[in-house]
Amino acid sequence: MPATMLKEQFLAAIDPMALILPPDVYPIWAEAHHPHEPKVAEVAKLVKALTPEQVRLAGARVKALRGYLAIVEEAGITGR
Repeated sequence: MPATMLKEQFLAAIDPMALILPPDVYPIWAEAHHPHEPKVAEVAKLVKALTPEQVRLAGARVKALRGYLAIVEEAGITGR
């Protein structure tokens, strides 16, 4: 079975709109209706449960993502 078909079936199992909308349109609709913006309180609760090593590793990932973001913004892509 093609990977795209498996992905579409997985999405449909989570959100029935994935059955209705075309695969190129569904991600746009999903982001508009179910934005991935966790609440600060939810993130803070998760951070409190991390071990010191997990906090260090997460901090390193954040630092790396900031670096990538700076490169993308410098290239002319911004979150307008």
